[in-house]
Amino acid sequence: MDGEGQVVFFPYHSKLYLLTGESIYCYDGTGFSTIEPYIPLIMICTPPDGSGTVYEEINLLTRKVRQRFSPDGVGRKFPAAVENVDAIDWVKFYGVIQRDDFYWFDFDNSSFEFAGAPNAGVDSIEIQYQIAAEDVSDRIKKCRFASAFGGSSDTRVFLYGNPDSPAVRYHSGIVDGKPAFNYFPETAFSLVGTGEPITAICRHYDRQLIFTAGSAYYSYLEYMTGSEGRLIAAFPVLPMNEERGCVAYGQAILVKNTPVTIAEDGLFQWISTNIRDERNAENLSDPIDQALQKELLDQAILFNRKEKSELYLCVGENLFVYNYRLKLFYRYRVPSILGFCQGDRLYFYNDAGIFAVGGNTDDGQRIHAVWKSKLMDFSHKTKLKKLFATTLIAKGEIGSELQLSFRSENDTEAFTKRVHFSGKSEGERIELPTPKRRFGALEISVETDSEESVHVLSLFFRGRITDAE
Repeated sequence: MDGEGQVVFFPYHSKLYLLTGESIYCYDGTGFSTIEPYIPLIMICTPPDGSGTVYEEINLLTRKVRQRFSPDGVGRKFPAAVENVDAIDWVKFYGVIQRDDFYWFDFDNSSFEFAGAPNAGVDSIEIQYQIAAEDVSDRIKKCRFASAFGGSSDTRVFLYGNPDSPAVRYHSGIVDGKPAFNYFPETAFSLVGTGEPITAICRHYDRQLIFTAGSAYYSYLEYMTGSEGRLIAAFPVLPMNEERGCVAYGQAILVKNTPVTIAEDGLFQWISTNIRDERNAENLSDPIDQALQKELLDQAILFNRKEKSELYLCVGENLFVYNYRLKLFYRYRVPSILGFCQGDRLYFYNDAGIFAVGGNTDDGQRIHAVWKSKLMDFSHKTKLKKLFATTLIAKGEIGSELQLSFRSENDTEAFTKRVHFSGKSEGERIELPTPKRRFGALEISVETDSEESVHVLSLFFRGRITDAE
């Protein structure tokens, strides 16, 4: 296979495609092969005078085209639809390939001439020939990312990420009423914004969202009437947000039908995507803002683990998991993750190999689980507090244990208490000693490295709030 570095797999209409940045491959069930470009039929019903009906555009993936002719029973010469013909592949008469002595091509006048006047017919002659033009297939082959869209259905593939044209998106065409990944019409592209590279594209209902590092745009499907009177699909681009976008390439995903991207200052979800409004980007990552390594966000990746209602944000060696059902974040320390794959289990991969998620150990080692609260002021920032009692309600298997730690805003060391469980099915209510000194704000952490499971159900506090002295 051609290409180096990151590759992208893209499933589309029951087939799996692979973008390498050098070529596009398709998986046939046994192996990958480069896609075979569709040869467009650029003109039909061409009579000897050269008129006719423009039908399909030239395909950026190939210099080959087809043209059909309708003889009148008299004329022997038929002009080609283009002037720069380079070679003839074949000539068919009623679907049968003809011998070379049936025709010849006049390169000076760019016309086909037959030995005798063909019988009258409609599109009875079809000729495939090559155009003497620059090979521009790299415009498509060097794209690294793909997104499906077509208004209310995914009838087209949009490609982006070509380093030679980073602000351009290309889209595929339709062949015989069906989506075609191997056909990219020569005018099916658009420049987005002012030239800033496109970083991510995703679909949101009947809208397409397009992101650069610092801006967001939207597009939609509309039909225009062309010069031949035919309807032409168009995808205009309009600005949506000029303050935020997506800094990580390919990292725009849907979470419960809401687009989510990685902006330069955190994780954002997008609402009201059909209007221009700076308020349509909402910060999701505010609870973990201090822990984010923002200088690494352009290399971060997102993954939506739908069956767990979890959104994974991988930043360096930190994996932040957002449970969007509970609206909670938790954090893991892991080797840098390059990507995920969901099968019978969840898999992730990095430079060291491929790993499966599951079980009660981390590659044979006990998992050290930690939960920390924020510094809590109990809704009274300027007043002092004192705890009289802390009650833990939890359920743990026999042999499991927890360590609870209390730390105030002025403490350098935490006050800790270790709790052991006896395995009661209904859970256990445990009264805990608490710090004696007064405080303004309190952080609580719960941690365990038990192989047995522990579930913290509730944590209650009893104390007093007084005016600061």
